[in-house]
Amino acid sequence: MASTADALAGAFADWVIVDLAPAGHGSRSVAGRESRPELATAVAEVEVSDCPLTVCAMDQRTPLVQAEIADSDELGLLPDGQRVADALRAGSYAVSPITVCGRALGAITIVRDRSSPPVTFLELNVLAHVTDLAAAAIERLDRKSAQRSASH
Repeated sequence: MASTADALAGAFADWVIVDLAPAGHGSRSVAGRESRPELATAVAEVEVSDCPLTVCAMDQRTPLVQAEIADSDELGLLPDGQRVADALRAGSYAVSPITVCGRALGAITIVRDRSSPPVTFLELNVLAHVTDLAAAAIERLDRKSAQRSASH
């Protein structure tokens, strides 16, 4: 998860949040174009269930794009009560679910700073492809794990 977040942060996105939430127990990796470890750590502490945009994308199993911030609460609240969107200086963002066997196991969210060009449907399509690749990798790991269990 962390390497995926790191790989996407930069020219593609100012911030990347990778969530894996199988069976409701989530883990989150966060990377930024600029090194701000304290902010990344605070965003990583936010529960997936507290992020309406991510929950919506996972429930609908469809990618979503916000070319303009409609609701600052969509990315959740930091432990200190500050809105994640405000802390990240979000101007636009997109989220795509990681779907395995028809079930969303997580999502990848890209965030663009207010000073960056907004996320477009082109980036959303790229993001959807990345999440498809992540889902395929998870399926492959699950198959290998099942094979190992069956052979023991």
